[in-house]
Amino acid sequence: MSKFLKILLFGLSLTISQSGHALSWDALSPEQQQVLKPFQQKWSELPEQRQQALSRGAEKWANMKPAEKQQAKKRFQRWQQLPEAKRKILRERFRRFMSLSPAQRKALRAKHQWYKNLPPEKQRQLKQRWNNIPAERRQQIKQRLKNMTPQQRQRLRREINRRTNR
Repeated sequence: MSKFLKILLFGLSLTISQSGHALSWDALSPEQQQVLKPFQQKWSELPEQRQQALSRGAEKWANMKPAEKQQAKKRFQRWQQLPEAKRKILRERFRRFMSLSPAQRKALRAKHQWYKNLPPEKQRQLKQRWNNIPAERRQQIKQRLKNMTPQQRQRLRREINRRTNR
């Protein structure tokens, strides 16, 4: 198995924690065993959460198409090139994202998709407007939004859309 896959699976095991039950090596599918072969000797010593995460990661990897595997390898290479401080920030953001409810994650993904579908010039303008707001004020805005109910946020979005679509 490639170094990439070993590190990817190890990383998945650290970031994905979901309780379950300990898995015996023999309970893994042949495909999972093939992907996880480097862990075979110490499998029984791994915490059950890590076993669960590794088995899910191996299952996911085994079901990926070659193009998806290639894309995952590229993303991992980019990840490895990031400074440790940036990786720490991204891990924290991922942890916060995963702590959201499924509905909140869905809404956040939709908002991200909305932004990505904007013309590049509009994206640049929005980013510039946000970055021009003093850091303290941005923090206040974030806190205010965090404390709003979904209905309040929806009303605010409508008002913002009304003002910006003039």
